[in-house]
This record gives sequence, C-alpha cells and structure tokens, in this order.
Amino acid sequence: MKLSNIKIFLVDEKFPPTYQWDFSLRMRFIGNYLSREVGKLKYQTDSATLSIYYGDEFAKKDDFFGNFQVGLPFDKDSYERAARTDDFRYYCELYRKGIMKGGENFNIPTEKILLILDSFEKGGYINKIKYKSSKIIREKDIKATFYCDFGTDAFSLIGHFDKISTKEELCSGVILRTVPNETTFFMAWDDIVTKGDQIHLMERYSDNYLVTIDLNQILRKQFNFKFYDIEEIADASRRESLEQSINLVTFNGNSFYYGVTESDTDEFDEYEDRIDNMNRNV
Repeated sequence: MKLSNIKIFLVDEKFPPTYQWDFSLRMRFIGNYLSREVGKLKYQTDSATLSIYYGDEFAKKDDFFGNFQVGLPFDKDSYERAARTDDFRYYCELYRKGIMKGGENFNIPTEKILLILDSFEKGGYINKIKYKSSKIIREKDIKATFYCDFGTDAFSLIGHFDKISTKEELCSGVILRTVPNETTFFMAWDDIVTKGDQIHLMERYSDNYLVTIDLNQILRKQFNFKFYDIEEIADASRRESLEQSINLVTFNGNSFYYGVTESDTDEFDEYEDRIDNMNRNV
C-alpha cells in the first residue's frame, strides 16, 4: 500500500460542528498539496492515509479503514488568533506536529514529508493544479488553459486564453468558485468541451451545460461567461440538480469563516448539510 493522503481535523465535542468544519476547511489546501506530492514518493507502508486529529492525544491504526491516526491537544486561543489573520505558518505547524508524531508511531517517510512541507512554505503557500491539457481551438486561433487555485478561502477554476499566432494574452479570470474542498469542487462539474464558437463546462451526472464561454467575446478580450438558464429545463429534478450545482460553484467566500454560528443564517445550515452529504458519499 502506498501512502498518498494526509488529512487534518478538529474533533472535540466542546466545539460545534460549524467550528470544527471551519478548522478543517481553512487548512485543507495544505493537506491537498502534501497528499499529491507524497503520493509521488510511492512509499510502501501499511496505510494510504495519515489522519491528524486535534482535540486529544493518541496514536493508533483505525480498525475499520486502516488509517494511521494521531491526536494532539488543541489550543483554541492560538487557533483563533491565526484564523483571524490566516496565519499560514501556524497552519503548517499544525501539520508538522502531526507528521512528526506520525513518524514516531508509524512507518512513514517523515523527513521527506517535512521537506515537502518546507518547500510549500518557501514557495508562498501556493497550491495550483493544471486541469488536464490546454484546449487548442485553431479555427479561432485560441489556446485555452484551465487550472485550479486551491487556497484557504476557496477552490477556484481559472481560465486563461491566449492568441496562438501571436502568443498574445487575451484575457483570464475565475469561472467557478467553491468552498475550499476539492470534493465539493469536483462533485459539481465534470468536463470541458468545445462546440462551435463556445466552450462548455458540463454539469456532473448530466448532459447539462453548467457554464458557457463565448469564444468571440474572448477574441475581443472580454472575459464573460454565463450559466445555463435553469428555466429552460422542463424536468423538475434536473432543474433542481442544476440549480444546486450553480449554487455550489458560485461560493461568495462568506459561509464558513470563524465567528459564523449555526444560528446566523439559514444559508449556513444548508451549506453544512450539503457538505456532510457529499463527504458521506466520497
């Protein structure tokens, strides 16, 4: 078995689920980067996952999933100070402590993982992922490149468009934006297809266009796109599915920050239920 996942959680009954989700989502972009790079090591061990839990001290191998699990005490005041300013050094330190404890108790490449974490910090805490290969639309003289930007506040899909013949940059911008959770991001949409003068982002599990980009506007250096008109769909269940997908990919950045409580907005409750349902199905 190859180690390929490093995850972090707050599990403490003293704090409401919203607070615990805040903790995990803020730091998920770091764990995603570590997991991707650690997977490249192809390190053989007894578990694919190292799970770091804050809230209590322990070290064990999970009987059901077989994950390596380590627990560490949680300092509420330090976390809240860091959360107010997005102190990425503090977030990385929480990972570092968990990795070191994992290395003391399990067969993992501790030093190599720490070097990956150090490199991530020195590189400016950037987690960018190119989405598949670039699309070449020769009849329009356009090269379209898409990449994902995973940060502490959101997971975004960014489109970048260049003129092939002159290598001139035409325009670029954010197309989709979800909560900082790669599972949520990829549950909402599926693929990018080119058809005539348009590029379409497809909704997952259906043949609906989620987003349409007009290439003629791109040539005019106008970064515009539109979501599929829900009212054009006759079937109620498909209409509801598309509406939910659009809601997921138009995250405004205000739903999960520290300080939001369950009683603040109905929207937050709906968001939490949606995330819980998605993660139960992963």
